[in-house]
Amino acid sequence: MKLINYIFCLVFILVFTTCKKKTNIKLRVFNYAMNEPITDAKVILIESETSGSLFSAHTTCKTIAESTVDADGYCYFDNERLKKNGQYACKVSYAYGKPQTNNCTVTQTSKITAGQNNDRILHLPRTAGFCV
Repeated sequence: MKLINYIFCLVFILVFTTCKKKTNIKLRVFNYAMNEPITDAKVILIESETSGSLFSAHTTCKTIAESTVDADGYCYFDNERLKKNGQYACKVSYAYGKPQTNNCTVTQTSKITAGQNNDRILHLPRTAGFCV
């Protein structure tokens, strides 16, 4: 009987610590250099995972979802199921008619917190869209 209680507790802990949380994300993509929202851009939601040791760490990105920005510069990800302890970020993947370069870095402005409503403003670097 005691063994059954331990197994039940273990299963209970595993289920509630590894569950995915429904997360809502509202983003505005903005170009500060031009002081205007960026329209018709594509935004990706990524999961960033780091593996390895201190001296040989390796970061990988996995795209979870993609959204298109509307005429006012907004895009939404509704009820995304994200792991409670995962590292997530939103990045602009396409703007001004061309792909944008991204990395797996999760910054304060791009970080998405699982299980919460996230309201963020993403901006492109000053040179984005202007290189020939």
